[in-house]
Amino acid sequence: MPVNTDSKINLEQAHAARSSANWTLLIQCLQQLIMEESARKQTPPLTESERTQVLDLALEVLISGDL
Repeated sequence: MPVNTDSKINLEQAHAARSSANWTLLIQCLQQLIMEESARKQTPPLTESERTQVLDLALEVLISGDL
C-alpha cells in the first residue's frame, strides 16, 4: 500500500503546532487533513492510527486552545 506523504506531512505539522501551542496552525492542519480525507477517491484513506492522532489533536485544541 502506498504511503500518503501529504497526510504524513500535515500530521507532522499538526504535532509541531501542538508542541508550540500554535492552536491556529493546528486547526488549519486538521482542516487540511479532513479535507484531504474527504476528497480522496483512489488513494488510501488515513490509517486508524492517523485518525486517532487527528482526533486526539482536535480534542486538545478544544480543551487547551481556548485558555
